[in-house]
Amino acid sequence: MEIIPDNRSLNEKAKDSEWYAWILLFYLLQSDYPNQRLWEEFSHDIVYKNRFSSSSDVLKEILNKADDVEYIVPKGTFFFRARKYEKSPYEELIREFLKNNNTPEDETEKQLDQFRTVPDLFFRALFPDLYSVSKDFPLKTLHPIKTAFENWENRQFKGFDADGSGAPSCDSIKAGRANPDFIRYLYLAEDADTACYEMRPIIGQYISVATFQTTKDLKLYDLTRRFPAKFEGPKYEAPSLFDCISDHFSMPNADDPRKYIPTQFLTEKIKELGFDGIRFRSSLKENGVNVVVFQPESCEALSSDLIQIGKINIGIQPFDPCRPNKGTEEIS
Repeated sequence: MEIIPDNRSLNEKAKDSEWYAWILLFYLLQSDYPNQRLWEEFSHDIVYKNRFSSSSDVLKEILNKADDVEYIVPKGTFFFRARKYEKSPYEELIREFLKNNNTPEDETEKQLDQFRTVPDLFFRALFPDLYSVSKDFPLKTLHPIKTAFENWENRQFKGFDADGSGAPSCDSIKAGRANPDFIRYLYLAEDADTACYEMRPIIGQYISVATFQTTKDLKLYDLTRRFPAKFEGPKYEAPSLFDCISDHFSMPNADDPRKYIPTQFLTEKIKELGFDGIRFRSSLKENGVNVVVFQPESCEALSSDLIQIGKINIGIQPFDPCRPNKGTEEIS
Protein backbone atom coordinates (compact mmCIF):
# COMPACT_ATOMS: atom_id res chain seq x y z
CA MET A 1 0.00 0.00 0.00
CA GLU A 2 1.41 3.33 -1.06
CA ILE A 3 1.84 5.87 1.71
CA ILE A 4 1.24 9.42 0.57
CA PRO A 5 3.32 11.89 2.57
CA ASP A 6 1.55 14.78 4.23
CA ASN A 7 3.47 17.84 3.14
CA ARG A 8 1.23 20.35 4.85
CA SER A 9 2.67 22.75 7.38
CA LEU A 10 2.05 22.29 11.10
CA ASN A 11 -0.40 25.19 11.04
CA GLU A 12 -2.39 23.57 8.24
CA LYS A 13 -2.45 20.22 10.06
CA ALA A 14 -3.58 21.90 13.27
CA LYS A 15 -6.68 23.21 11.52
CA ASP A 16 -8.05 19.64 11.33
CA SER A 17 -7.96 19.22 15.11
CA GLU A 18 -10.81 19.84 17.56
CA TRP A 19 -8.50 22.10 19.54
CA TYR A 20 -8.37 24.42 16.56
CA ALA A 21 -12.18 24.53 16.50
CA TRP A 22 -12.24 25.41 20.19
CA ILE A 23 -9.68 28.17 19.64
CA LEU A 24 -11.82 29.62 16.84
CA LEU A 25 -14.91 29.45 19.03
CA PHE A 26 -13.06 31.23 21.84
CA TYR A 27 -11.91 33.89 19.37
CA LEU A 28 -15.46 34.43 18.14
CA LEU A 29 -16.74 34.83 21.69
CA GLN A 30 -13.95 37.22 22.55
CA SER A 31 -14.45 39.25 19.38
CA ASP A 32 -18.09 39.91 20.30
CA TYR A 33 -17.38 40.72 23.95
CA PRO A 34 -16.45 44.41 23.35
CA ASN A 35 -19.67 44.89 21.35
CA GLN A 36 -21.82 43.36 24.07
CA ARG A 37 -20.05 45.43 26.71
CA LEU A 38 -20.73 48.62 24.72
CA TRP A 39 -24.39 47.66 24.43
CA GLU A 40 -24.72 46.92 28.14
CA GLU A 41 -23.08 50.22 29.09
CA PHE A 42 -25.30 52.11 26.64
CA SER A 43 -28.45 50.34 27.90
CA HIS A 44 -27.65 50.97 31.55
CA ASP A 45 -26.98 54.65 30.90
CA ILE A 46 -30.20 55.14 28.89
CA VAL A 47 -32.39 53.27 31.38
CA TYR A 48 -30.99 54.54 34.68
CA LYS A 49 -29.00 57.74 34.07
CA ASN A 50 -29.83 59.76 30.98
CA ARG A 51 -33.00 58.92 29.06
CA PHE A 52 -32.84 61.46 26.22
CA SER A 53 -29.22 61.76 25.05
CA SER A 54 -26.17 59.58 24.63
CA SER A 55 -22.55 59.84 23.49
CA SER A 56 -22.22 56.06 23.21
CA ASP A 57 -20.51 54.32 20.29
CA VAL A 58 -23.79 52.44 19.86
CA LEU A 59 -25.60 55.60 18.80
CA LYS A 60 -22.64 56.68 16.67
CA GLU A 61 -22.77 53.34 14.83
CA ILE A 62 -26.48 53.79 14.10
CA LEU A 63 -25.87 57.29 12.74
CA ASN A 64 -22.78 56.31 10.72
CA LYS A 65 -24.48 53.38 8.98
CA ALA A 66 -27.58 55.34 7.92
CA ASP A 67 -26.57 55.71 4.26
CA ASP A 68 -25.51 52.06 3.98
CA VAL A 69 -28.74 50.55 5.30
CA GLU A 70 -31.35 52.63 3.48
CA TYR A 71 -34.11 50.34 2.20
CA ILE A 72 -36.80 51.69 -0.15
CA VAL A 73 -40.26 50.11 -0.07
CA PRO A 74 -42.16 51.03 -3.26
CA LYS A 75 -45.70 52.38 -3.13
CA GLY A 76 -48.20 49.52 -3.39
CA THR A 77 -46.15 46.99 -1.38
CA PHE A 78 -48.17 44.56 0.73
CA PHE A 79 -47.58 43.93 4.44
CA PHE A 80 -49.47 41.94 7.06
CA ARG A 81 -50.61 42.50 10.62
CA ALA A 82 -52.09 39.92 12.99
CA ARG A 83 -54.22 40.38 16.09
CA LYS A 84 -55.69 37.83 18.46
CA TYR A 85 -59.43 37.46 17.83
CA GLU A 86 -60.96 36.92 21.25
CA LYS A 87 -64.68 36.68 20.39
CA SER A 88 -66.39 33.74 18.70
CA PRO A 89 -65.94 33.77 14.89
CA TYR A 90 -69.59 32.70 14.57
CA GLU A 91 -70.84 35.87 16.23
CA GLU A 92 -70.75 37.93 13.03
CA LEU A 93 -72.61 35.24 11.09
CA ILE A 94 -75.34 35.21 13.74
CA ARG A 95 -75.45 39.01 13.66
CA GLU A 96 -75.89 38.92 9.86
CA PHE A 97 -78.70 36.38 10.19
CA LEU A 98 -80.55 38.47 12.80
CA LYS A 99 -80.05 41.59 10.70
CA ASN A 100 -81.46 39.90 7.59
CA ASN A 101 -84.39 38.64 9.65
CA ASN A 102 -85.28 42.27 10.47
CA THR A 103 -84.44 41.86 14.15
CA PRO A 104 -84.30 45.25 15.95
CA GLU A 105 -80.80 46.32 16.97
CA ASP A 106 -81.41 46.22 20.73
CA GLU A 107 -82.99 42.77 20.43
CA THR A 108 -80.04 41.63 18.31
CA GLU A 109 -77.61 42.43 21.12
CA LYS A 110 -79.78 40.58 23.66
CA GLN A 111 -79.86 37.47 21.49
CA LEU A 112 -76.13 37.70 20.82
CA ASP A 113 -75.51 37.75 24.58
CA GLN A 114 -77.37 34.45 24.80
CA PHE A 115 -75.47 32.94 21.87
CA ARG A 116 -72.13 33.87 23.45
CA THR A 117 -72.71 31.26 26.14
CA VAL A 118 -72.98 28.48 23.51
CA PRO A 119 -69.67 26.65 22.85
CA ASP A 120 -68.13 27.02 19.40
CA LEU A 121 -68.22 23.23 19.11
CA PHE A 122 -72.01 23.43 18.70
CA PHE A 123 -71.79 26.03 15.93
CA ARG A 124 -68.99 24.10 14.22
CA ALA A 125 -71.36 21.16 13.85
CA LEU A 126 -74.48 23.22 13.07
CA PHE A 127 -73.29 25.76 10.51
CA PRO A 128 -72.20 23.33 7.73
CA ASP A 129 -75.71 21.82 7.77
CA LEU A 130 -77.35 25.26 7.80
CA TYR A 131 -75.14 26.29 4.89
CA SER A 132 -76.08 23.19 2.85
CA VAL A 133 -79.79 23.53 3.57
CA SER A 134 -79.90 27.22 2.72
CA LYS A 135 -78.07 26.52 -0.56
CA ASP A 136 -80.17 23.53 -1.62
CA PHE A 137 -83.60 24.62 -0.38
CA PRO A 138 -84.21 28.31 -1.16
CA LEU A 139 -87.31 28.51 0.99
CA LYS A 140 -88.52 31.89 2.13
CA THR A 141 -87.80 31.05 5.77
CA LEU A 142 -84.19 30.24 4.87
CA HIS A 143 -83.50 33.44 2.95
CA PRO A 144 -82.02 35.24 6.00
CA ILE A 145 -79.63 32.31 6.58
CA LYS A 146 -78.61 32.15 2.92
CA THR A 147 -78.10 35.90 2.77
CA ALA A 148 -76.03 35.84 5.96
CA PHE A 149 -73.63 33.28 4.46
CA GLU A 150 -73.40 35.19 1.18
CA ASN A 151 -72.68 38.45 2.97
CA TRP A 152 -69.98 36.72 5.03
CA GLU A 153 -68.31 35.25 1.94
CA ASN A 154 -68.30 38.65 0.21
CA ARG A 155 -66.90 40.63 3.15
CA GLN A 156 -63.47 42.21 2.71
CA PHE A 157 -62.91 42.18 6.47
CA LYS A 158 -63.79 38.79 7.94
CA GLY A 159 -61.68 39.47 11.03
CA PHE A 160 -61.26 42.94 12.48
CA ASP A 161 -62.44 45.88 10.37
CA ALA A 162 -60.04 48.46 8.91
CA ASP A 163 -59.80 50.48 12.12
CA GLY A 164 -59.49 47.42 14.33
CA SER A 165 -56.78 45.94 12.12
CA GLY A 166 -54.50 48.98 12.38
CA ALA A 167 -52.58 50.64 15.18
CA PRO A 168 -54.61 51.29 18.35
CA SER A 169 -55.52 54.80 19.47
CA CYS A 170 -52.79 56.76 21.25
CA ASP A 171 -54.46 56.52 24.67
CA SER A 172 -54.36 52.72 24.65
CA ILE A 173 -50.86 52.18 23.25
CA LYS A 174 -48.32 50.52 25.52
CA ALA A 175 -44.55 50.66 25.11
CA GLY A 176 -43.13 48.29 22.50
CA ARG A 177 -39.85 47.44 20.84
CA ALA A 178 -39.83 50.69 18.87
CA ASN A 179 -42.40 52.97 20.52
CA PRO A 180 -42.68 54.51 24.00
CA ASP A 181 -46.07 54.65 25.72
CA PHE A 182 -48.78 56.49 23.74
CA ILE A 183 -46.63 56.85 20.57
CA ARG A 184 -48.61 55.41 17.66
CA TYR A 185 -46.51 53.26 15.31
CA LEU A 186 -47.76 50.50 13.01
CA TYR A 187 -46.12 47.07 13.48
CA LEU A 188 -46.25 44.89 10.35
CA ALA A 189 -44.64 41.77 8.90
CA GLU A 190 -43.50 41.05 5.37
CA ASP A 191 -45.53 37.82 5.22
CA ALA A 192 -48.67 36.50 6.92
CA ASP A 193 -46.90 33.57 8.61
CA THR A 194 -44.45 35.87 10.39
CA ALA A 195 -47.32 38.12 11.49
CA CYS A 196 -49.02 35.10 13.11
CA TYR A 197 -45.81 33.85 14.76
CA GLU A 198 -45.35 37.26 16.37
CA MET A 199 -48.63 36.69 18.25
CA ARG A 200 -47.10 33.65 20.04
CA PRO A 201 -50.38 31.81 19.41
CA ILE A 202 -51.64 28.59 20.93
CA ILE A 203 -53.27 25.72 19.04
CA GLY A 204 -56.96 26.38 18.36
CA GLN A 205 -56.66 30.15 18.77
CA TYR A 206 -58.34 32.51 16.30
CA ILE A 207 -56.20 35.19 14.65
CA SER A 208 -57.30 38.10 12.46
CA VAL A 209 -54.71 38.68 9.73
CA ALA A 210 -55.03 41.98 7.86
CA THR A 211 -53.43 42.86 4.54
CA PHE A 212 -52.00 46.38 4.28
CA GLN A 213 -50.71 48.28 1.25
CA THR A 214 -48.30 51.20 1.31
CA THR A 215 -49.78 54.44 -0.03
CA LYS A 216 -46.37 55.95 -0.84
CA ASP A 217 -42.70 55.02 -1.11
CA LEU A 218 -41.20 54.36 2.33
CA LYS A 219 -37.56 54.78 3.34
CA LEU A 220 -36.74 52.19 6.01
CA TYR A 221 -33.66 51.78 8.19
CA ASP A 222 -32.72 48.17 7.46
CA LEU A 223 -31.51 46.43 10.61
CA THR A 224 -31.45 43.07 8.84
CA ARG A 225 -28.17 44.05 7.18
CA ARG A 226 -24.92 42.47 8.40
CA PHE A 227 -21.42 43.97 8.50
CA PRO A 228 -19.29 41.12 9.90
CA ALA A 229 -15.51 41.15 10.21
CA LYS A 230 -14.00 38.21 8.32
CA PHE A 231 -10.96 36.16 9.28
CA GLU A 232 -9.39 32.92 8.04
CA GLY A 233 -10.55 33.95 4.58
CA PRO A 234 -14.30 33.99 3.92
CA LYS A 235 -15.01 30.97 6.14
CA TYR A 236 -15.31 32.66 9.55
CA GLU A 237 -17.02 35.87 10.53
CA ALA A 238 -16.96 37.87 13.73
CA PRO A 239 -20.00 40.01 14.56
CA SER A 240 -19.62 43.77 14.31
CA LEU A 241 -21.10 46.38 16.63
CA PHE A 242 -23.90 46.95 14.11
CA ASP A 243 -24.66 43.22 14.12
CA CYS A 244 -24.87 43.32 17.92
CA ILE A 245 -27.32 46.24 17.80
CA SER A 246 -29.40 44.47 15.16
CA ASP A 247 -29.60 41.34 17.32
CA HIS A 248 -30.93 43.35 20.26
CA PHE A 249 -33.71 44.80 18.08
CA SER A 250 -34.82 41.23 17.33
CA MET A 251 -34.23 39.74 20.77
CA PRO A 252 -37.30 38.32 22.58
CA ASN A 253 -38.47 40.28 25.59
CA ALA A 254 -40.30 38.65 28.50
CA ASP A 255 -42.50 41.71 29.07
CA ASP A 256 -39.75 43.71 30.77
CA PRO A 257 -40.40 47.35 29.72
CA ARG A 258 -36.85 48.38 30.67
CA LYS A 259 -35.40 46.23 27.87
CA TYR A 260 -37.40 48.21 25.32
CA ILE A 261 -36.02 51.60 26.37
CA PRO A 262 -32.65 51.34 24.50
CA THR A 263 -34.29 50.28 21.22
CA GLN A 264 -36.96 52.97 21.64
CA PHE A 265 -34.24 55.60 22.02
CA LEU A 266 -32.39 54.40 18.90
CA THR A 267 -35.64 54.25 16.95
CA GLU A 268 -36.35 57.90 17.76
CA LYS A 269 -32.86 58.84 16.53
CA ILE A 270 -33.49 56.91 13.32
CA LYS A 271 -36.77 58.79 12.92
CA GLU A 272 -34.92 62.10 13.33
CA LEU A 273 -32.71 61.12 10.38
CA GLY A 274 -35.77 61.23 8.10
CA PHE A 275 -36.57 57.53 7.88
CA ASP A 276 -40.19 56.37 7.62
CA GLY A 277 -39.64 53.25 9.71
CA ILE A 278 -37.35 50.36 10.56
CA ARG A 279 -36.94 46.83 9.26
CA PHE A 280 -35.65 44.03 11.52
CA ARG A 281 -35.51 40.24 11.77
CA SER A 282 -38.18 38.22 13.56
CA SER A 283 -37.00 36.24 16.58
CA LEU A 284 -39.90 33.79 16.23
CA LYS A 285 -40.01 32.93 12.50
CA GLU A 286 -36.92 31.80 10.62
CA ASN A 287 -36.15 34.28 7.81
CA GLY A 288 -39.15 36.35 8.88
CA VAL A 289 -38.90 40.13 8.73
CA ASN A 290 -40.87 42.73 10.68
CA VAL A 291 -41.43 46.38 9.85
CA VAL A 292 -42.38 49.36 12.02
CA VAL A 293 -43.92 52.34 10.19
CA PHE A 294 -43.74 55.67 12.01
CA GLN A 295 -46.79 57.14 10.24
CA PRO A 296 -49.59 54.52 10.26
CA GLU A 297 -51.45 56.55 7.61
CA SER A 298 -48.72 55.51 5.15
CA CYS A 299 -50.35 52.07 4.96
CA GLU A 300 -53.97 51.27 4.12
CA ALA A 301 -55.84 48.21 5.40
CA LEU A 302 -57.35 46.37 2.42
CA SER A 303 -58.86 43.26 3.99
CA SER A 304 -58.67 40.83 6.88
CA ASP A 305 -59.01 37.07 7.10
CA LEU A 306 -59.93 35.02 10.12
CA ILE A 307 -57.68 32.01 10.67
CA GLN A 308 -57.43 29.31 13.30
CA ILE A 309 -54.09 27.94 14.47
CA GLY A 310 -54.00 24.25 13.56
CA LYS A 311 -50.46 23.31 14.57
CA ILE A 312 -47.19 24.90 15.60
CA ASN A 313 -43.89 23.50 14.29
CA ILE A 314 -40.61 23.66 16.20
CA GLY A 315 -37.25 22.78 14.70
CA ILE A 316 -34.67 21.22 17.04
CA GLN A 317 -31.08 20.11 16.56
CA PRO A 318 -28.29 18.87 18.84
CA PHE A 319 -25.82 21.49 19.98
CA ASP A 320 -22.23 20.71 19.01
CA PRO A 321 -19.80 23.66 18.93
CA CYS A 322 -17.11 21.69 17.09
CA ARG A 323 -19.00 20.24 14.14
CA PRO A 324 -21.38 21.62 11.51
CA ASN A 325 -25.08 21.23 12.08
CA LYS A 326 -26.34 17.88 10.83
CA GLY A 327 -29.82 19.15 10.05
CA THR A 328 -32.94 20.17 11.86
CA GLU A 329 -35.56 17.78 13.17
CA GLU A 330 -39.06 19.21 13.01
CA ILE A 331 -41.65 18.39 15.64
CA SER A 332 -45.29 19.48 15.59
